[in-house]
Amino acid sequence: MKYKNELIETPDVMDGAGALAAITRAEVDLQIQTAKTYPRDVDRFKATAMSIVTADEDTAASMFYAMPRGGKSIEGPSVRLAEVVASTWGNMRVQSRITSIDEKFVTATAMCHDLESNLAISVDVRRRITSKDGRRFNDDMIVVTSNAACAVAYREAVFKTIPRHFINALYDEARMVAIGNARTLASRRSSMVDYFAKMGVSSDNLCRVVGVASEEHIDLDGLATLKGLATAIKDGTTSVDEAFPVEDAPLAPPVADAPPITGDSLFSGEAKVETAPEPPKKKRGRPRKKPVEKEESVAPKSDVAKDALASAVSKVGSDSYDESHCDMDVMVSITDIMDSKTQPVEILQLIEEVIVDDSYSADEKLYIATRGAHRIDKVVLSDATPF
Repeated sequence: MKYKNELIETPDVMDGAGALAAITRAEVDLQIQTAKTYPRDVDRFKATAMSIVTADEDTAASMFYAMPRGGKSIEGPSVRLAEVVASTWGNMRVQSRITSIDEKFVTATAMCHDLESNLAISVDVRRRITSKDGRRFNDDMIVVTSNAACAVAYREAVFKTIPRHFINALYDEARMVAIGNARTLASRRSSMVDYFAKMGVSSDNLCRVVGVASEEHIDLDGLATLKGLATAIKDGTTSVDEAFPVEDAPLAPPVADAPPITGDSLFSGEAKVETAPEPPKKKRGRPRKKPVEKEESVAPKSDVAKDALASAVSKVGSDSYDESHCDMDVMVSITDIMDSKTQPVEILQLIEEVIVDDSYSADEKLYIATRGAHRIDKVVLSDATPF
């Protein structure tokens, strides 16, 4: 039987925002509980992340970026690396979103929450949405800029949460895989030049940004800068026009002349000298595919060259080499790099890199040491600017 004055209790009804907050809180509590039950395995994280970032050359190249700033290129780990470490680190919540858009700026906010340590980091990133003349971007460019801001905020939040030494180890290894070594320099340099040529970047403009006189002077560090710029352009964090401005720009100024130095002191690691950039010289195109002129019949003349060759002979254990046992394409490429050097310390460092690299044969090591000694003579004994 029902009574007219009977009170019927009804559950409290939450509004939409309150219900969403309650659901989110419950999800986070459940994830924290799961993280405590199944903690991360740091050794497994390092192995898995390393296998991903070094999977191949293209993947490794996407793990770092370069940005033009104040006439220089600033390098660092990219958002792709942040995604890899976030997924393999485990027990982590990461999100990024646009929080405001006004007439001049778009602001993105990213939050990274380590569920095991209960550490939460929030990062705001602003990006301008106006051109140099003050005009506001169109809708499509605002979307592109917003996505780039979200990516940068995501990257910064993740890298502030995960211990930096893990990031640095992955970054360094990926960079080495991407740029290769002296054996692969010529082919990878050529590939990068062709890649940017398809974007309309001239060879002169590309060399200007890297800070060298011609393509053949692009060394491993220059190659890393180009690959970093390519990653930044792909990620949308910079544009081709920003990375390779058309206006003329001088090459980096040379550093002070190096003090006297001997081969033994450099090889022993006692001498540390800042190197200078290559001077402008005539462009010679691609690395030659013919053997370079032999000079081993002429003994080194300067003390630095004599010490360098003697040290190399001692380390290799032989004082002669057979050119037929050398990969001449690689030898010519390394010789071209040595010919661009203007200080003995630079040449000695390159010789040492080859001597300690087990991928080169004894014949190849002595070939480079001999050519390097003669190049040192030309630098030391010539009164004119070395060619």
